[in-house]
Amino acid sequence: MNIFDGIIDEILKITAEYHQISYEYKIAKNFIEESNQFFFKNDIGIALGGEQKFGLSSTLVTSNLNYVKTDTITIIGNELSDLEKTTDYARIVIAEIDDSKYKSSNDIYQLVRKIDYARYHFNLKGVMLRASSMNKKESLIINKTSLKNGIKLQDIVEYMINIYKKNSAIKKVHLIFINQNNFPYNKLEDICEKSENITKALDHLANNIKMDCHSCSLQVVCNEVEKKVAQSAASFLGSQMEI
Repeated sequence: MNIFDGIIDEILKITAEYHQISYEYKIAKNFIEESNQFFFKNDIGIALGGEQKFGLSSTLVTSNLNYVKTDTITIIGNELSDLEKTTDYARIVIAEIDDSKYKSSNDIYQLVRKIDYARYHFNLKGVMLRASSMNKKESLIINKTSLKNGIKLQDIVEYMINIYKKNSAIKKVHLIFINQNNFPYNKLEDICEKSENITKALDHLANNIKMDCHSCSLQVVCNEVEKKVAQSAASFLGSQMEI
């Protein structure tokens, strides 16, 4: 499956220009969870993606073995203790999947959404993840008590990747976490928008949504996605015939 590979290339290119810490994620910690958390304004210690700051996220799937060689966490930016109360933020998930199980537009669409919805199971105590589909923004809120108790950025990103590892469809995952001050979030936002348009195109194709293609802004994207899905299916059938 290579539908998102072009987007992955763009993201890896733009992130490669900045200092980053990458390490292999191996062992899940025992995290303390608490569901249905709510923080009052006075409780907030740090708000990544808060107020008028960028709060970006994107979920990308691929069967290309070169993109995700091991479960990996990459951090571009600073430790929580070095951040201002509100700061820009981005979270990118690149998940390697077995494309033999996902051949139709509907299969791929449902998979992407299921992986993306993992963020709604974020229940790390003292940290709240907010996602708004309306304004396409995500924010990560850390309360003052957690900061006082010494929570680290590593704790948060390892909890995040652990959520995705619970999905049996994912073979390996690369989580990229960004809070760098001078990072080109506007460019990354454009790339994330392309990714979302591909997912929307999958939805249109999967559900046979009737639209005036000549006036639809997704026409070019839909055509390209439909072509790649067909190529992926043909490639799989060809490999099965050779067995």
